[in-house]
Amino acid sequence: MNWKQIALCAAAAMGALVLVSVVAKVVWDARCFRGYDATLPLEATEEVLQRNQLLTQYKVRFCSTPTETVPALLDVPVRGTGPFPCLVFLHGIGQEKEFLNDIAQPFMQAGFSMLTFDQVGRGERKVADPQGLEVLKQLRRRCAQTVIDTRRAVDYLTTRQDVDSNRLALVGASLGGIVGVDAVAMEPRFRAAWIIYAGGNIPLILRDNPLLGTPGFYGRVAGRAGGFLLKPIDPRYHVAQVAPRPILLQNGKRDRVIPPECAQQLQDRAKEPKTVKWYDSDHLGDDPAVVRQVLADGIAWLQSQQ
Repeated sequence: MNWKQIALCAAAAMGALVLVSVVAKVVWDARCFRGYDATLPLEATEEVLQRNQLLTQYKVRFCSTPTETVPALLDVPVRGTGPFPCLVFLHGIGQEKEFLNDIAQPFMQAGFSMLTFDQVGRGERKVADPQGLEVLKQLRRRCAQTVIDTRRAVDYLTTRQDVDSNRLALVGASLGGIVGVDAVAMEPRFRAAWIIYAGGNIPLILRDNPLLGTPGFYGRVAGRAGGFLLKPIDPRYHVAQVAPRPILLQNGKRDRVIPPECAQQLQDRAKEPKTVKWYDSDHLGDDPAVVRQVLADGIAWLQSQQ
């Protein structure tokens, strides 16, 4: 075999390897959100953690997949007559289910019950901090599992007599808003989606992100790697499927975590009926007055959808 034949064989082998890699990535992405099984027994457990003049709080556990049990908190209003409309709240990247205790009051006063759970890697599901490329792989797993967990949370809520399963909505903030779009697109039992300070275009979100610590060259690398690994998570590709259900999208004009350009891309791809609200703020949480306004606007919007 001469050098020309060797070069042709090497080129053919390289081409075959590239093709196999592309096909493998396509298959991997297609399986990203698989794992939801409505027939799997929930094996739910419940205990009362607290009762006060505002709410009764339950500690809940339910089976999401054969290998994943989800710890959650469920707050149910004391005042009013149930069954109550219920919100599934997806927290941000650094939060845990106990964040519900910080925000529950206005929701209980408005007559909404509310459930949130520890996402993979947080709270009772904490794992060792990943390093390098494993950070993005863990983030992909977290987002995909959160979609499955959210759908199983809906399965659980439909078993409760104090919850109106015909009035379920999703509330997602930051990362919870990103994956919340995916969850609502795939779960038809949600009647509305309230997305707080989230956006599309994950490569751009990861680039130079102060929350993730990815400045300069490292940010560009993270953006490219994230775009490759997290493409099936990107809400740009799912938000149109929320329609014809209503969606509220709230964003900050000076947000450094979710750049306004990314917010705009998600807003533009959302279909009617949609409501868009901008606030003169950085990422949500820096200004308590803005947080109160965001929550008040969102609760009023939810009430208008009932």
